[in-house]
Amino acid sequence: MRFTARTPVLVGVLSFLIAAGVVTIWYRLTPTPENIMAADLGSTSFRVGWYTAKPTKGCTLAIADAPWRFVAWDFLKSQFDRHYTGLYVNRACFVETANTHLATFTNLLENYPYRVAVMVGPRRVELPIGNPVITKKISESEEPPLPEPAYGGVTYEDETPVVGALVYFYRGLADEFRYPLAVVTNNDGNYAIDLANFDDSDDISTYDSYLVDVVDTEGKQTRQILPRDIHQPFPPIIVNR
Repeated sequence: MRFTARTPVLVGVLSFLIAAGVVTIWYRLTPTPENIMAADLGSTSFRVGWYTAKPTKGCTLAIADAPWRFVAWDFLKSQFDRHYTGLYVNRACFVETANTHLATFTNLLENYPYRVAVMVGPRRVELPIGNPVITKKISESEEPPLPEPAYGGVTYEDETPVVGALVYFYRGLADEFRYPLAVVTNNDGNYAIDLANFDDSDDISTYDSYLVDVVDTEGKQTRQILPRDIHQPFPPIIVNR
């Protein structure tokens, strides 16, 4: 091979094109996180559910949106560091591959809005609306609500259990713009949920039913109304294939 003054430039360009091609292929082969939902908003905690078309690993980020704390930080760190490695970033990463994930964040900062993002490989998708805000802490003297356990199951039309489905509970149609409770079905297609964990102190007696949204491992979404007075167990939720 004959080396000239242009050889280093050509090698550099070729290396860049190869690297760009590898990154592009990696990006296209990586599934996009979908159906990102914040749920179970507590006094210092919340959960985040999400789905991918192919089983994958990934991380969920809860980023405290505190601009005044980041002023000096931005002079020292790049934008990448601010979003991915900051002091006020909470992470929940999954080791096992799956289509559905439900991350739990605890001990969060009070009175801070949190930006929620999901990272799968090179893809990063933020929760478009409904970023949670931790607004209060339960005092030690305040008695927590008594548990109200409930359980039920999710099946397909042929009665096959729906394993690993995300199940979101709302208190009726009027409540669907508030934070739901979330749970994932087990290997038998069943779920258990504590109905006492709704995010505020509204009188639950004003609701006569629960609105339930289900996302299965194939991304199929089902919505069903369940009666409030029968939850031992709830009637089965049917997902159409």
